[in-house]
Amino acid sequence: MSRGNGMNRGNAMNRGNGMNRGSGMNRGSAMNRGNGMNRGNAMNLSNAMNLLSRARERAVFSDFRHGWFVIILWIVYAILWFGGVGSHFLFGATPAGMNWTAPLLLWVGTLLTFIAAPDDWRTLAISFVAGIAIEVVGVATGFPFGRYNYTPVLGFAILAVPLAMGCAWVILLAWVRQLRLPVLAAAAVMTAVDLGLDPVTTRILDLWRWRTPGRYYGVPWTNYAGWFAVSLILFACLPPGRHNPNVFAVGSTVLLLFALIGLAHGFFVPSSMLCLLCGAGYWRWRASSNVLIST
Repeated sequence: MSRGNGMNRGNAMNRGNGMNRGSGMNRGSAMNRGNGMNRGNAMNLSNAMNLLSRARERAVFSDFRHGWFVIILWIVYAILWFGGVGSHFLFGATPAGMNWTAPLLLWVGTLLTFIAAPDDWRTLAISFVAGIAIEVVGVATGFPFGRYNYTPVLGFAILAVPLAMGCAWVILLAWVRQLRLPVLAAAAVMTAVDLGLDPVTTRILDLWRWRTPGRYYGVPWTNYAGWFAVSLILFACLPPGRHNPNVFAVGSTVLLLFALIGLAHGFFVPSSMLCLLCGAGYWRWRASSNVLIST
């Protein structure tokens, strides 16, 4: 029995040692597995960081290219703007063969507006299409502005309406929408804008011609009644614009362009009206932006 007990004790010790060895091996395996998992996680994290770094590099390069494109557009816009104003002060007219500059300025201004307000592109596109549709109806029927026809100055036309006129609608509607006015007030401002623009566009730049000229610089009053009615409908449908200095700048500079061209030819009433609209518009735009920031 003593020997048996000794054997049993020996076996128990051997088993215990075997179990301890097994536990040690298991612990070693677990540690190895843990180290392997840690290494895998480190590699995954490293790969993720590399991908993120590459994505950032691509984004920075894309922003760099986008920024340079916008800068080039603004430079082209400025050249066209100063060239248009300077030619009328120096020569009293757009130089021969340079009529393409007028539609190009409107197209560049519209492109800058779209780029400056990417979240608003649907409303801007609706403004373009609606403007062309209104002009097509106006030229074909005389409703609601009166009888008029476009000259070739503004370039390529569809159904006797230059596509550049769609750009004019986009820029002016976007500018007034920046003021965040009630519908009735917005329509009144849009009509006041036309009171300043039409004498310059028809009598000086010869962009279109009225079949039955009116007493106000040759523009019939039916034009302004129609303009107010159309503007009322459009502003009732279009949302106010988000505060955007670039969109406001494009619209303001277009108004100033026509104001200065009119001033060069002695059209003091329309030019003064456009300058007052620019000043009052800036005040309103700043006031509305402060309200948005405070809320």
